[in-house]
Amino acid sequence: MIARTFAVLAAVFLVAAVALAALLSPEMPLGEALQMTGSDIVGRWRELSSVWSWQWLSVPVLSRPVWLLPAAIGLVCAGFAASFNLGRTSQSHRKRS
Repeated sequence: MIARTFAVLAAVFLVAAVALAALLSPEMPLGEALQMTGSDIVGRWRELSSVWSWQWLSVPVLSRPVWLLPAAIGLVCAGFAASFNLGRTSQSHRKRS
């Protein structure tokens, strides 16, 4: 059951990544896309984070293309789905004649 959940999450995030790349410019950074929403989420994020985490974590993430974050999350979810599904084979009780 948990493997199916991660498989569905992987599909949703990968479809979202393709949709973002198709609808927006593929080179558009995440920070610019968040500013296009009209909210001040980047400013509030900067206020709430420390100097170290802003410079070393937030700025590199915000400078990457907008589709990259959902694609990465989708790939991680696909890996979880595959690893939870290992070792479970379908139990077929048919007799061969």
